[in-house]
Amino acid sequence: MKTEKIIRRSSPTLDGHLDGAYLSSYRLTEPPLEHIQYSPSPMEVAREKMKNTGGTVYALHDGEYLYLCAVIRDDTICTRGKEWRENERWPWNDDGAEFYVWFSDEDCFAIHADAHNYRAVMDTHVSGATHVSSFVFVEYPHENWVSTIDREKNEYTVEMRVKLPPYVKSGSKVGILLEIDDRWAVGEGTDDMVGAVYSRQGFEGTDEYFAVIE
Repeated sequence: MKTEKIIRRSSPTLDGHLDGAYLSSYRLTEPPLEHIQYSPSPMEVAREKMKNTGGTVYALHDGEYLYLCAVIRDDTICTRGKEWRENERWPWNDDGAEFYVWFSDEDCFAIHADAHNYRAVMDTHVSGATHVSSFVFVEYPHENWVSTIDREKNEYTVEMRVKLPPYVKSGSKVGILLEIDDRWAVGEGTDDMVGAVYSRQGFEGTDEYFAVIE
């Protein structure tokens, strides 16, 4: 189910929990096994390890910021730790959620936040048409995002806010894509034990991943 309007509400508390206000606004669900787009492991291994990996991203705004909250199911929540997080290839090889946001063809970017509340990076040179990263990252300030883990439910939640450009008004179209990165093993010789699921390759040629600012 997807609500097509990003509703306006008072600012939610940025605490890594799904506030009730999100539930009546836009959402995009990525079901398990629907779109496994990447894995260096054999695909049959990835499908078994990621058989329950999926999630939903919710969006609302307060007139100043776009708020995104993704609740991710992951049966193998893990991390390779601090040394790996400082590696330049880190964003895709640890558990985490990546949000692709389109305000215009000239203003499209990705923000990747890890599940363990360690680090988030932003790529401001993403192609809106093809969902292709430029690999040019800047740190995304922790004041603008937070993640929490519920191990009893095998879930983690990533919540963040993004400044709305001044030209985005009521009636403007905004695009949102969700990528879920899933590592299922750590330790020596396990560099390939990671996969990703995401909605599609870019925004071009579809209205499915767009919603309208209320």
